[in-house]
Amino acid sequence: MRVLVTGATGFLGTKIVEALRQDNIDVRAMVRATSSTGHLESLPVELVEGSLNPPENLEIILKDVDAVIHSAGGGGFKGKDSFYENNARTTKHLLDAWKAVGCSGKKLILISSQAAAGPAQSIDHHPKEEETQPISLYGQSKLAAEQLALALSKDVSVLILRPPALYGPGDTRLLPLFKAISRGFAPMPAAGRTLSFLHVEDCVSAVCLALKQGPKRNNIYALNDGFTYSVNEVIETLAQVVGGSPLVVRLPTPLLMTAGLCSEWWSLLRGQGVLLSRDKVQDMVSPFWQSDAQRFVDDFAWQPQFDFRTGAAQTADWYRRHGDLAGAPGC
Repeated sequence: MRVLVTGATGFLGTKIVEALRQDNIDVRAMVRATSSTGHLESLPVELVEGSLNPPENLEIILKDVDAVIHSAGGGGFKGKDSFYENNARTTKHLLDAWKAVGCSGKKLILISSQAAAGPAQSIDHHPKEEETQPISLYGQSKLAAEQLALALSKDVSVLILRPPALYGPGDTRLLPLFKAISRGFAPMPAAGRTLSFLHVEDCVSAVCLALKQGPKRNNIYALNDGFTYSVNEVIETLAQVVGGSPLVVRLPTPLLMTAGLCSEWWSLLRGQGVLLSRDKVQDMVSPFWQSDAQRFVDDFAWQPQFDFRTGAAQTADWYRRHGDLAGAPGC
């Protein structure tokens, strides 16, 4: 089997490539001309340059592949249309090119997001995969990508995975929170929240199972580590693994929205993408972000290996070894 992985140089994509190679699966990694490919070059992987938007070299990249794991996408802001461009339009270009070279009978694994379903409605609500009420442009763009993938399901075996917040060794998005708590404060949205998490290694194991077994009774699956965490539990866990008793700083929504607007202006002035935007804040201040992964557990006999306490400790240790967090490894 030859598998194409998009987003192969990203946090998740790199680890998917590693896992596939460990299973002796032939991997074709799609990379941009500007991508840093040093780690992938050390693996027995076929690197092929191309672009999803604008579409470049896609028909050559897709030729003779048996499956596509589409993990490319983005939640960064670079103009009001950037979410759609990064998630839906890239998916359309990829699938159009695959149809042009012939995709019948092959497999597609689309890495979507919990944001495509939207938040839960209450603390006791665990949305089913059919419940889709995305509240952000990012979530709407991920849902649009899912719909494009499902439209191909007559010809292709389509399976969509919706992970929540991913973390683990190599992650940069949660690093600022680890650092802040290690320095004695924990900035959080003022609204009380519940959260689902998934360690990147558990996400990779789910992707590999999905690839090997294909869709079962369903095409769309939520993922998480099997637990729902309150904000207080997250702060307490991180305080335990980095040390200290942080002061919790509750940030009101208007302040976060102002920060998001300033970040957007900075992005437009510099011509560079930013993670913080008013759209991101829209998701951040929603109080309930728990999901239900039982469907995937039942259909694929999948069991995540990391709860947040175990995974956060491992991640903090990795940060220390790489000089991103104070203290000696194992502290």
